[in-house]
Formats: sequence, structure tokens, C-alpha cells
Amino acid sequence: MAGRRTGRLVVLIVLSGLLSPVSSARAAGAAAGDAAYTVICNGDSNTQALAFVSVQENWCELLGEQPGVVTINRGVGASGIVSNGLRTFGVPLWAGFYTAYELAGVDPFYVLSHGAATWGRRPTFDPLPAYDAVILAYGTNDLTAYGYSVSAVFKAIKRTRRRFRRAGADVFVATVPPIFRRDGTPSGDDAVIRELNDRIRRAFPGGYVEFYEGMTYPDDYSDSTHMNAHGHAKRAAAVLRRLLDEAPASPASPPRR
Repeated sequence: MAGRRTGRLVVLIVLSGLLSPVSSARAAGAAAGDAAYTVICNGDSNTQALAFVSVQENWCELLGEQPGVVTINRGVGASGIVSNGLRTFGVPLWAGFYTAYELAGVDPFYVLSHGAATWGRRPTFDPLPAYDAVILAYGTNDLTAYGYSVSAVFKAIKRTRRRFRRAGADVFVATVPPIFRRDGTPSGDDAVIRELNDRIRRAFPGGYVEFYEGMTYPDDYSDSTHMNAHGHAKRAAAVLRRLLDEAPASPASPPRR
């Protein structure tokens, strides 16, 4: 169990030209010699992101470069939050496969790799390190590729969030990023994306991360759906602002099994 962090630390974030001052007792653990605040990033291809940016440019890895923060990226392309039962080349495409292992203190990538040191160009762990927070960045595939309703996706988000919170972890739900047409106008899925995002903001006013507002095409995109390095930098800055400014002051790790 991580100890309570006291004091105040100012951190300057420099992410691909994005400069934002943030401060919080949460980051003071780094200065006080406490254990770092460890975050698992769960999400789809905009979290895995291997086809569009380098590992070092990914928003989760950028977040992990900040003082007092350690990240574990468990993004999987084409995945969704709803239990769809789908697999591609044997890889499960529903969040529950990964989150169930994380809740049990097991690294799902270690399981998928059959005990290898890496899977998907990211290190595996045996056992999974104790963590303080989880980010859920899903919804794009659920609403667009798989055709689930806003209500079904939101229920799955609430269910997953509740399980992690009961285990003692902080949980941050990301809004779904916009999808664009080639001419820069919002895609035909924008209405359902906005509806889901509105529900997320209302339900978790201090526990969501803004991945929709402020994202522009083509400045932040490699294609109509996936972020480029600048878009990932924006996402990392948004997460860090939330972690430092508005997260609960007492981090906790889920029980190990």
C-alpha cells in the first residue's frame, strides 16, 4: 500500500512543445523519496499506437517520463470496453480479459506472451507491479466498428470502473476522441461519441480525462482516427493535469492475489 503523500511540488511538462505548469501533493512523493505513483493505461489502438508513433512518443510512455509517475501501457489495437468475445490472431479484443488479470495482480501481457520478457514491444512483468491508478481509454471501436449503443458502452465503463475502485485503485475514464473525415469535418459517428462523452463528464466530474476537446485534424492526427506525436503529447498533458490537480490525495494499490 503506498503511503500518503504530503507537501507540494511544481512540475513543468514539456511535451512536444506543450508547456503546462501543474502542482499537487500527489507528485510530492518523488521529492520525498516515496514510491512513484504507478498508472496502468488500458485502451485501444490510440493507447497501443505502435503503427502510428514510436513507443517514446506514445501518450502513456510520455506520461511515465514525468517525475513521480510510472506507467504500464496495456493498450491493444481494435479492442473495446464491451465484452465482445472477439479475437484477432488469438488476441482478445475486449477490455475485460486484461482488466480481470490486472485486478488479480497478474500482467495480461505476460500471459499472452507465455512468459516472454516482452509482448507487443512492451515489457512484461511477473508479477504485475502494484499500481495506484488505472486509465480506461475505450469507446471508439465499441461505437463505430462494433456498433454498440451508447448505453451499452457506458454500462461497461461503469462496471469496469466500479471493480477497480472496489479494489482500491483510482480510476480515470477518458472521453472518446473525435474521428474526422478527410476534409476535416467530424465523422458521421460524432453524435454518438459526443453523447457518450457527455455521460462520462456528468458521471465522473473529477475522474475523467479529456481526450475529445482540443483535438484537431490534421494537426493531431496521422489519419482520420489515430493520433500523431503531437496528439499523443496533448493526451499525456491532459492526463497529467488530471492526475496532479484533481485526483484524490491518497493513492492506494489494489490487493495482490
